[in-house]
Amino acid sequence: MERHSQREPLEYICGWCRYRGLELAIDHRVLIPFEDTGPLVELALGLPRGSRVHDTGTGSGAIALAVKAERSDLVVSGSDISPPPLSPSPKRTLGAYGLTLHLRRTTGFRTVPSTSYWRTSPTRARAQRW
Repeated sequence: MERHSQREPLEYICGWCRYRGLELAIDHRVLIPFEDTGPLVELALGLPRGSRVHDTGTGSGAIALAVKAERSDLVVSGSDISPPPLSPSPKRTLGAYGLTLHLRRTTGFRTVPSTSYWRTSPTRARAQRW
């Protein structure tokens, strides 16, 4: 109650939020996704089979995760400047849904060489470096 009385968003207190039917793990290091980003997801959903989609500044991974969840045939990736490579938010969400998504840390538009990609699969419910 104290955190809520200090006007901290309920999503941060709970550690999750809903976005396009997904329950996303979030924390204070990422912005709470809002439905007004839906047109970006809709645009990606209209791409031809096997297209590549990249979400720059992915944060919670909401846009990339929504695209991958609705179109598993697309190759989806995301990048962010957050150290360490992204917050745990997208990695926890990936594990819950068994999605594969390539996430990496960047500095602006340049990739940081020492970073890894992250992926999960239905057989392993946690993110793994590769």
